[in-house]
Amino acid sequence: MRRNLQQVERFRALLESSGDAIFTLDAATGIVMDCNHSAQRLAERDTLEGIALGDILPGIPAPPFSGTQRLELTKEVAGWKMHLDVMLEPQPIDGGRYASCIVRDVTRRVRAERELADTLATYRSLYDSVMDAIIVIDGARIADCNNIAERLFGLHRGKLIGRSIHEMSPPLQPDGRPSPQMALQHIEAAIRGRSHRFDWVHIGAEGVPFRAEVSLSPLKHETHDYCIAVIRDVTEQHRMRELMIQTEKMHSVGGVAAGMAHEINNPLSAIAQAAQNIERRLATDLAGNIKAASVTGMDLEALRNYLEARGVPMLLGHIRDACARAATIVRNMLDFSRRSDSSRTTCDIEAIIRKALALADNDYDLRKHHDFRSIHISFDCPDDLPTITCVPTELEQVIFNLLKNASEAFADIDATDRREDPAIHIAVTTEESYDGLRLAISDNGPGMHEALRRRVFEPFFTTKPPGKGTGLGLSVSYFIITQNHGGEMWVESQPGAGTTFVIRLPSACAGA
Repeated sequence: MRRNLQQVERFRALLESSGDAIFTLDAATGIVMDCNHSAQRLAERDTLEGIALGDILPGIPAPPFSGTQRLELTKEVAGWKMHLDVMLEPQPIDGGRYASCIVRDVTRRVRAERELADTLATYRSLYDSVMDAIIVIDGARIADCNNIAERLFGLHRGKLIGRSIHEMSPPLQPDGRPSPQMALQHIEAAIRGRSHRFDWVHIGAEGVPFRAEVSLSPLKHETHDYCIAVIRDVTEQHRMRELMIQTEKMHSVGGVAAGMAHEINNPLSAIAQAAQNIERRLATDLAGNIKAASVTGMDLEALRNYLEARGVPMLLGHIRDACARAATIVRNMLDFSRRSDSSRTTCDIEAIIRKALALADNDYDLRKHHDFRSIHISFDCPDDLPTITCVPTELEQVIFNLLKNASEAFADIDATDRREDPAIHIAVTTEESYDGLRLAISDNGPGMHEALRRRVFEPFFTTKPPGKGTGLGLSVSYFIITQNHGGEMWVESQPGAGTTFVIRLPSACAGA
């Protein structure tokens, strides 16, 4: 008996030393039969015997207790909200008359978990709100990414995770080296502890390549090595840089072209003057010609008849016409290249269109064997149109861009696929509901599908291969019409049905 009493005392001391609240219950009624000191502190009472467990711990299921139950409850003690982990289990003592209930205070753990969850949510929010794409790389595969990466690559996070990073790149980089090999080299260098930055080409949403600036940094987590890639889309910056370089080149070329134009004018003038003088030397009614013919014993009338029979006067006329045409081309190019005179003035829309046509008439693409003069042009322009106030060179630039785009669209079609001869129709009209002019430039070219039509005015958007276009012609034209002239501009097109660009320009007195 003494040994049994000592064993009972040891068990009692063990129960009292526990930080968990321990109850012995009547399994049928849920009445507390016994408990340790931790249980008394939980209930804030000196004695709990004879009290139902449900009165101490609201949320406990009603007796009788059967089967092991695991519960998570909350209880307020002394103004302190506690989170409790409850284990309720029947005991095979005295035919299953008793049940045990062990209650553990997990408030600190729950609060730590919530604080951790809040911290993770905060960092995730920051992670997703960064304007650059962030990708966590495990080996060569994507382990995680933020929302910007989803939008940049056009794939949901679930479809990005697990992919090889080089799958998001073209087979070759601009320098000709394979993307998989180069990607692995950069990742291995970062894992070895060398953070670095480099330029890269990725494949974005809708399969469109874009230039990126990538920063790689190592990330060590316990025994595993990851790599963090921060990807910034610098396509627009790259194009702007190229545009600035091209603009500087054009400024330089423009200066040289202006000098060349003046130099060309001098021999043109000499040729035209010489042709005119030859015609005068052949005139039969000039005293100087008659005297020179008499001195040399020549019949001036017979010479004139011979030259006319051989078509020499006509050839001289062709020389003078060609010189005049060349002079007009040079003058138009000089006027078109000058942008210093941007003053607004009352314009003759017909004269501007004809000047743009004259410029386009000299557009020839040697690579495509494309000549604008092979396109049939029709032009409707009534005489009673209202006047408009504009910058003539800017409006001329817009019309020239539209004509050039139409002619290039024809050049992209194989001659055997054309259903009719290339044609462009220009119509200037008025509308009852609009105080101004309506200019429509239509072609019978290939047309465009809806997705392309919606994007034609976007800066840098082009369907031409790299190096063949900047994608700025239509966006600049749209800006000139809508911002500089307060007008409207849109495009109407369907595949196989041609394209029409419509421009509305307010009259000179509109809004006055």
